[in-house]
Amino acid sequence: MKRTCGLYKLFFPLLITLSLLFVNTMGAFAAIDVGGTSPGNYNEHPCGMDERNSGCVLVDEFISNITYVPYSGVPYANEKFNSQRENSWSNDLKWSYWGYENVNNVDFMIFSGHGFKTPDHNSAHFYTLNSSTNFHAQGQHNVDEANIDTYETFWGYGDAITKWVAMFTCNFLNTDDPYWSSIMGGVHEVFGFGSYMYIDSRQGHDFGARCTSPENIKQAFFDGCILFQANTGNERICRALYAESCSNDNIVAYASKPPHIYSGQEDYYYDTLTIPAS
Repeated sequence: MKRTCGLYKLFFPLLITLSLLFVNTMGAFAAIDVGGTSPGNYNEHPCGMDERNSGCVLVDEFISNITYVPYSGVPYANEKFNSQRENSWSNDLKWSYWGYENVNNVDFMIFSGHGFKTPDHNSAHFYTLNSSTNFHAQGQHNVDEANIDTYETFWGYGDAITKWVAMFTCNFLNTDDPYWSSIMGGVHEVFGFGSYMYIDSRQGHDFGARCTSPENIKQAFFDGCILFQANTGNERICRALYAESCSNDNIVAYASKPPHIYSGQEDYYYDTLTIPAS
C-alpha cells in the first residue's frame, strides 16, 4: 500500500554545516554489522543499461575500509554479506523480506547501481528478478522484482536492526517523489542523492575510512561528496535524511532506535549539499 505524506511532520531543509561533530559513547563498544549489494554488469543482460561495475568496487572499498582491523585488534565493523552482480537482488534492500540476511539484519547497508526517478516514486534498479538466473526482459525496467521503490521501503521497522543506509545511485532521495521520506521506519539516517550522481569507487574507500574516524557519518558522506562529486558535469544534489536524535551518529557512538516517521514522536529532517555543474 502506498503511504501518504500527511501522517508525519513536514521537513524543513537545513543548510549543511561542514564542521567536525562528536558524540559521547553510549555504553560498551561493539562492532557493527555491514552489508552491501551492487548489480554491476547491467549491460551483459537483457536490461541493457550501462554497466556499473565501478559500483561493485565502491561497495568493496567501503566494506574493506570500515571493517579494517586497527592496531588494537578490535574491528569497528564486520562484513555480514556483500552481494554482487547476478547475486544482487532487490530483496537485499526490502525491509519486508525476511527470507535470508538482508538490510534488516545489518546495522549499515550500502547499495551502488542504477536508480530511477518516476512521477510518483524513486527506485533503485536491478536486472535480476530475485534470482541469479532470472532477469527482466529488455525494456521492462519497471518490473516490481527488479526495483526497490520508496513506497515499499520502511527501513528499520519492527525487529530490523538497520541504522544507516547509503544509496550510491541517482535520485533515490529526490524530493519530487511524494513518498521519498516514507523510508524512515526506525532507521537512523539514509544517505543518497536527489539528482544524477557519479559513481567513483574512490568515494567508497573514502567513506569507509571516514566512518572509522571521529567524524560523524553524515559529515563523512558530505565530505566525500565534496571530493568525488565535484567536477563531474551536471549539478549534484547530495542529501542526508535523518531522525533528529540521530544526527550526530558515528559507528561507535550512536543514538537509540528512533520512533518511525509516522509516529509523531520524533522530528525528521534532511540536509542538502548542492555541488554546482562544472
